Amino acid sequence: MFIKKRLLLVFLIVIVALSYGFSSFAAEKQELIIAFGTEIVTFDMHNYRGTMDIIAGRPVYEALVDFGKDHNIVPCLATSWNQIDTLTWDFKLREGVKFHDGTTFNADAVKINFERKKDSGSTASVSFVDEIEIIDDYTIRFHLNKEYGPILNCFALGTAIIVSPSYLENTSKEEIGNHAVGTGPFILQEFSPGIRTVYVKNQDYWGEPAKLDRIEIRAIPEDGTRVMALRSGEVDVIENPSPNDIPSIERDKNLYVYQSPKDRTLFIGFNLTDEIVGGDEEKSKAIREAIAFAINKKEIVDYVLEGLGYVADTGFIPQTMSQGFHDPDLERDFDVEKAKAILKEAGIEEGTEIEFTVTRARYLKDTAIAEVIQQQVGNIGLKLKINVMDYGPFVNYVQGLESQMFQQGYGWPAGEPHEVLFDLFHSEGARNRLAFYNEEFDNLIDTAVETVDLKERMGLYNQAYKILFDKVGVIPLLHYQNIFAANNKVKDFYAAPGEQIYFEGIYIE
Repeated sequence: MFIKKRLLLVFLIVIVALSYGFSSFAAEKQELIIAFGTEIVTFDMHNYRGTMDIIAGRPVYEALVDFGKDHNIVPCLATSWNQIDTLTWDFKLREGVKFHDGTTFNADAVKINFERKKDSGSTASVSFVDEIEIIDDYTIRFHLNKEYGPILNCFALGTAIIVSPSYLENTSKEEIGNHAVGTGPFILQEFSPGIRTVYVKNQDYWGEPAKLDRIEIRAIPEDGTRVMALRSGEVDVIENPSPNDIPSIERDKNLYVYQSPKDRTLFIGFNLTDEIVGGDEEKSKAIREAIAFAINKKEIVDYVLEGLGYVADTGFIPQTMSQGFHDPDLERDFDVEKAKAILKEAGIEEGTEIEFTVTRARYLKDTAIAEVIQQQVGNIGLKLKINVMDYGPFVNYVQGLESQMFQQGYGWPAGEPHEVLFDLFHSEGARNRLAFYNEEFDNLIDTAVETVDLKERMGLYNQAYKILFDKVGVIPLLHYQNIFAANNKVKDFYAAPGEQIYFEGIYIE
């Protein structure tokens, strides 16, 4: 009997130990380490610098509404909304929500944030808001300066998030981007730029709690190094594995490749104030047009991206948004002889050198694509001098109109063309890095956004883009896909067309 009791005791101790061990193991493993090719610049979403900032802000910050997985609009910090008339919208706000610093979310917080956004350097998503009126603590009214079709799409953007008003009030403008205080399912614990960013689960989240306890984001610029980090188990997920590595990743029984549609266009832009490639002078425009004809986009997609993208053959606006209502004439086909003839007719000296500023690891194979373009443009007698920069310095350089010709990717997070066309090319656009100013273009864009019928609206967008097309201000190259590689233990990974990652639904098996 004594022996049986001792065996029973030992058995119970083992069971308790194993149970404790398994539960500790499971808790320890409910964390995700993900590596991107570029680093986070700021957590000030109202003055964000790039899509990586928006991706990083999503776990912490929320907006009035959000995009569901089918890209429809769903409630978030607002529970419902009502269009009173063409220029007036009411939003009922969610009660009982606290910011991470304990501040109460209410209509005052919304008003403060939207007014701050209107005063920021990026107003595309709120430029149509004239006045913000507080009806009561949990009802807010937006008075618009014009009828605005995609208002809900804009209010769902990662730039229209709500920050704790206490944090905004007590933090200097310079310091706001170094931390984040929102209402989201995760709390920002550490932000070490260029090294790592760490989030922990918000235990007091108003909605369904996240499955992960911890997220860590790292910046690993080199494609091969990211793949090695995934294979070794140093990280769990990586963005943009090199196309060369995808077949071996798919053969690895411990890994998988995730692909989904992505609304991001890679394009070439020109500084229209530059002496060589800018302005309306015959020679400058001839250089831009010759470059457009010299680029073989299909070769880039087929051989550099190995099919992991789509040729931009419907103008600048992706087919997913134009839905077939695009002008097929707004594209220049690959034609080397025509490019040479244009240069010869304009008297462009062979060997003319142009600086070509590009990013390093911000977009899939961005530097490799630039090198192919350098070769293709060299075939017509122009010399591109590639200037490779990390994304943060790149933005400052191009925004400051210090570049001549640059390569950039731009996303369409609103699922509607207006915000991008306004932001990049409108005279009031915060990211008009071409220095493109055209009153007719502005009027067409402003009219289109007030037009409800999609076919009619796309007709106006096409007319506006034709002005830019004729000037050869930009050359659309391709549209990307979301591409990630992950360890098999990572479940329910989802990246939206707008490139946002739904971290709250991911779990570790």
